[in-house]
Amino acid sequence: MVAIPKDVPVRDEKYRLYIKGLPCIICGNPKTLAHHQNKRGHGGKSTKCSDLRCLPLCFWHHTGGGTLKHPGAVHNNVKLSGWSFWEKYNIDVEEVIERFNEEYNKERGIE
Repeated sequence: MVAIPKDVPVRDEKYRLYIKGLPCIICGNPKTLAHHQNKRGHGGKSTKCSDLRCLPLCFWHHTGGGTLKHPGAVHNNVKLSGWSFWEKYNIDVEEVIERFNEEYNKERGIE
């Protein structure tokens, strides 16, 4: 039996701070948290993906129950969770993550 190597998540405090400096991608609130989003079908309890897969979400969309105008929260079972959250807002997670990575690298002169 051959062991499949596990991806080692990148930890990058500067990137997390960059993400926290962006507005919530749902409601535009300027105070955000860095939400780590695993690829579809990956992850599970107590697993955290690379910091390079972070998305900016305000408290209400990350942990709370959302708002009347923008319901749901990724880390809460009150309304929406997991991929149904992203589908509700028609957000292509992979596209957004790639765009944030490119913008971050461009700002730092990394191509």
